[in-house]
Amino acid sequence: MNIHVVAFAVSVAIFLFVIDLVRRRRLTFKYAVAWLFVSAGAIFFAIFYRLIFLCAAWLGFELPSNFIFFVLCCVFVTLSLLLTVFLCQQNNRNDIMAQKIALLEFELKELKKELKIQKNFPHLLVICTKFLVLKKHISSIRLFRYGTLLLEMQLQRLLFLSDFLMGSYL
Repeated sequence: MNIHVVAFAVSVAIFLFVIDLVRRRRLTFKYAVAWLFVSAGAIFFAIFYRLIFLCAAWLGFELPSNFIFFVLCCVFVTLSLLLTVFLCQQNNRNDIMAQKIALLEFELKELKKELKIQKNFPHLLVICTKFLVLKKHISSIRLFRYGTLLLEMQLQRLLFLSDFLMGSYL
């Protein structure tokens, strides 16, 4: 079997594998674009393999294999840098969400304290209104972190308590 056929088959397999990962939502398109470009380039050069010899000679490489090795090293360094940038962005988003969750937990504790202290009906309505606003904010980030599940359970207990107290004053 000719090496060009093998290179073409492997390149097409990688291209289809990346598309399948995107289709099954195991890889986002943002991360897949670079891999699709690399595999499309490999398909292109597997079909037009004479261009590799021309590019290698034009850039001063004695052997086309050295040129291929150099290009692959450059591509993988670029992909690594790109993925590092994405990782840093995700890390920043995680930090921001952790800070938001901490602030919401603090507000929840304050509302619980107010609910325990206040015993009359008008103040309870203010607390319940604050609680519903807080619950709205938390529901938007509920599934982002595991810790928010515990926070949601505490919110449900507080909602039950506020409903019970409101019902007892009516």
